Amino acid sequence: ASFCGWEIVVNRNVLIPRPETEQLAEKAWRFLGAREQPEVTALDFGTGSGCVAIALALQCPRAQIYAIDISREVFLTNLSIICLASSRVMVFLLREDWAKSEI
Repeated sequence: ASFCGWEIVVNRNVLIPRPETEQLAEKAWRFLGAREQPEVTALDFGTGSGCVAIALALQCPRAQIYAIDISREVFLTNLSIICLASSRVMVFLLREDWAKSEI
């Protein structure tokens, strides 16, 4: 599937991103890019295909991007996506049930 001009992997474990998700990603990378701090952080809860996290990492290389999902299958799909783009993308993947986490 195409997302923000990049090809991403979708399979039965993740949903095909909607056009509204591309708009969300663009707003997020513009927001992060406008920050004056030397480092910025973004959390993508329920990351699914990981498309938002990867788009943010590509557009905001100084940002630390964390992609979090509970599903093992989603986690493995994201690993394959990030490996395909590994020379250009830094995304920290966390397999976590964040609803039950004590933060």
